[in-house]
Amino acid sequence: RKKTDLVQQALGGGGVRGDEGGEFAGRFFSLAKLGQQQGVGRTSGLGQGKAFAGRKLGEVHYTDFRIYDQQMMPSPVDTNLGARFFALIPCAGQGSRAGGATVATNQAKQYREVAGQPMVLHTLAAFLAVERLAGVLVVVASGDRFFKSLGPQIFSVADCGGASRAASVHQGLDALLQIGALPSDWVLVHDAARCLITPAQINQLISACKMDAVGGLLAYPLPDTLKQVAHGRVTSTLDRADKWLAQTPQMFRIGLLMQALDAAESAGIVVTDESSAIEALGLWPKVVAGSAQNFKVTYAEDFVLADAILRHRLALA
Repeated sequence: RKKTDLVQQALGGGGVRGDEGGEFAGRFFSLAKLGQQQGVGRTSGLGQGKAFAGRKLGEVHYTDFRIYDQQMMPSPVDTNLGARFFALIPCAGQGSRAGGATVATNQAKQYREVAGQPMVLHTLAAFLAVERLAGVLVVVASGDRFFKSLGPQIFSVADCGGASRAASVHQGLDALLQIGALPSDWVLVHDAARCLITPAQINQLISACKMDAVGGLLAYPLPDTLKQVAHGRVTSTLDRADKWLAQTPQMFRIGLLMQALDAAESAGIVVTDESSAIEALGLWPKVVAGSAQNFKVTYAEDFVLADAILRHRLALA
């Protein structure tokens, strides 16, 4: 009962709605049209935005809150509640374990070339191939001009990235609400550095979770023996039977995920993915079997493996 109440409370939460929430459902809109439907309200931590009326598609908006290259896709109705599916790609990190931004190019790891193009573009290509998605939003750090340099795109970019992944995701959820998403809509949060994700895996997650009361994530059963280590010595061997490696996308209702991230921050809980925030509410996300190839490019040697797999896929195509 308590878990059900938490979900219902989150789905009934506030947020910026177009024309009291009815106008955006099931319609196509562009950035130029958006300002005619609604102004942009205050977003936590971002300051007061401005209405987008009269702006051109692909134009950078120099306000306290900036979204550019905005183009939403037709909104498919895929659940009994008419909820839509959005993708959110946090892209504001520097990738310190992969060596961070290179001194010569000042490139974060997600922009490094893999199989002939920046890694994040492989990630975006998979999501843009999923017709069930109503929109794709990339969250970058303030001042990041990478996507602007590419010209107009069919996805959205918001330069509201925070100091942590959780902060970037929360700001991105705020941005989704400001461009017409509703708290009851679904969001699929995905690591920019998981460039081997496929449209089939994304669709698999949507199909498995779209009628679930909580949501879920892709994960992979732990294949190796798991050791507990202290001071460089093995202290015990852990049972791996119920251990899974969390992957992304992770799919939850926007309102529920915002509530979970707020609660975790208030309680001083450090969350490293969206599922852990949901779990902290006492909810149990659904596990959907992923692929060993859907790994996060983290260390320097991961780039070589990702490059080889992507080139192999391109050769087969």
